[in-house]
Amino acid sequence: MSTGTPVRSSQRSVRACTACARRKIRCSKTIPCTACIRLNRASSCQREQVVVVTRRRGHGVDTSELENSNRSPLLSPSNSDQARAVTPVDLSSETIGNSAVVGAVSTISRPEPRGPIQEPNHVFSGRSAQGHQQILNSPQTADSRLTSDRAAALEFLTHGRRNVINQFAGRQDDSVSPLSPNSWGKSNIEERWDLFFTEQNSRTLLALHQTQLSWMHCAVNMPIFRREFEENVLRKECSRSWLALYYAILSQTLYHVDDQHLSSLPQPLNASADASFVLFNKSIEVLFRANFMDDHNIYSVQAICLLLQVAHHFDKSDLICILISTAIRIAQCLGLHRLGPDRAVPEGSTANTNGTVNVDRELKKAIWWFLVRYDWYQIPFQNTCQIHPSQFSTPMPTNQPVTAQQSANDGTLNMDEAFISSSWANYLNHFSILIWKHHDRMFKAGHPGGSPESMPKLYEEVVRADEELKASYLSLPPSLREIGTSQDLPTADGLPTSLMPGLVLICTAHKVLGVHRHFQLSGFRDRRYAFSQFSCVSIAERSIEAIINWPDTLQSRIAHRMWTTLTHVISCCIFLAFALLFKSENTLMHDWVKVRRYLQLGKEIISHEEQRSSLARRGVRLLGAMMELEASGECSVDLEAEIGNLIRCVTVADENYLNMDAADPHQIIFPYSQDLWDSFINDVMASDFFGV
Repeated sequence: MSTGTPVRSSQRSVRACTACARRKIRCSKTIPCTACIRLNRASSCQREQVVVVTRRRGHGVDTSELENSNRSPLLSPSNSDQARAVTPVDLSSETIGNSAVVGAVSTISRPEPRGPIQEPNHVFSGRSAQGHQQILNSPQTADSRLTSDRAAALEFLTHGRRNVINQFAGRQDDSVSPLSPNSWGKSNIEERWDLFFTEQNSRTLLALHQTQLSWMHCAVNMPIFRREFEENVLRKECSRSWLALYYAILSQTLYHVDDQHLSSLPQPLNASADASFVLFNKSIEVLFRANFMDDHNIYSVQAICLLLQVAHHFDKSDLICILISTAIRIAQCLGLHRLGPDRAVPEGSTANTNGTVNVDRELKKAIWWFLVRYDWYQIPFQNTCQIHPSQFSTPMPTNQPVTAQQSANDGTLNMDEAFISSSWANYLNHFSILIWKHHDRMFKAGHPGGSPESMPKLYEEVVRADEELKASYLSLPPSLREIGTSQDLPTADGLPTSLMPGLVLICTAHKVLGVHRHFQLSGFRDRRYAFSQFSCVSIAERSIEAIINWPDTLQSRIAHRMWTTLTHVISCCIFLAFALLFKSENTLMHDWVKVRRYLQLGKEIISHEEQRSSLARRGVRLLGAMMELEASGECSVDLEAEIGNLIRCVTVADENYLNMDAADPHQIIFPYSQDLWDSFINDVMASDFFGV
């Protein structure tokens, strides 16, 4: 329909809105754009309508589309995920890789119309054949041209999926093309927000999180978030998804940073003991008020990733399991799993080229791989995974320096040797690949299942995974592996360089225990599986010894409170307790005094967090009961039955079941059989109770 206004011709489509173009400021290239939203002019934000004049070369190749694809580091938004020829992340090779290969996308030329189309019953049937021919021959813009990719996605248009609607409506999809993080907030729902603390105290907590805690997850770019905080403080209003992330950051910070350090700051911060839990609940409340499951937003994914860091301490494991599943689906809807391979940096170019785009892309990669590794680490508990390596092409995040000073080309920093903010996350990423490979091979070998014929084959895969994990550990740089040595390495303040070898070792021990879990008891009674006993006992002892000698510093107290550290220590201690309980039946020679001492040291590590963490509280109760059973020396012939009764007593004693009668916890915890111990050792879901 003609508007009466002459339309300008151009060889490129207009991306910036008219207001930003007139004011000569940078536009986020979305409708409405960030600048117009900030100025309360979202309703008037629009682009100039131009006619894209295409120059055809060869056999009808649209050069304007090629120009746009060459400018973007990713594929054009017109290329949907459904029609891309993507080679998934390679997990079949034995070497750990972090690259994904995207196959060449062929350019499909649009055939020339052969003649007028007769549509007698069409809504445009009143137009003449000449009018139809003019429509078909008129210049097509990149936003209006129907491509094969969009034709394949046409059926999903009726579903109302926003990424499909954006393609057909000509709106740029921020999940495909990298944009400024300020444009991630799709939700226009803004409200006056509660800081919870004073502005200065909030700034202090955000700064503490950046220096002391961001290395745990790498899911939030704290310098960018702190700039957004300053903007929102001035406006006194923000989107609900961003507010949920803000509360999640404060909750994690208050939980891990002890009150002694907070009170010793230049401006002391006195927070109540349950402030972290209150903020945890406020974050989840705001997420649901933001309708995060319907209005997909990257802030919501980040908030869930940070809530995971404290959820297990607050007895919210079931809740966070569902939230993580939701975050995976939201991330897939946002296209975080289809970022494609990294572009090769040309020789002679500076590292700061397209710095904003690179930071945006690296952060999206870090968020996606946070979800990947958690999903793959939970395979033993859920018997399945939600993310398959053949269905995503996002490579691992690259090792990025903490500060700009570290990236200076002065030749003093070796990125392979120094510990940086992404070292811990990348280490976990590589190990998650090995865990997924192992469980994929176990499934092909017949797991789950306990037939005598398949057991030798399954154990071969267990031994193979054990060797892979230890070989990968030995290939780590000395800064992540050597314990007890002085490490004079360049690093930013707050990064636990001296603690990292202990954290890496106990994490490796947890993974080794995980691959041996299906032969945990058989290793004590069957000589064919004695390697499991030897491997797990030795690495459990070394891991506890590595972290028991940590100095009493802020960094060590933070590391002790990590839910992963507590889980890993509990896993090691439970295996040592099994070794003591079955010491009269196994044939290997152990120093039982040494084993008992390490078990006691591990229990002491966990007991320090008993008042804060439900995870530690249950761990102390369980380990204490197992140690009392071993020390009593009154084990019956049926030792499994004794341990089964012990587990039932520990579970019933939990505060969540004090008001129930004796039959209720029996039905809740062991619903599959009346024989508690048979249910425990035969049903793989029962291993989740031990956390090993």
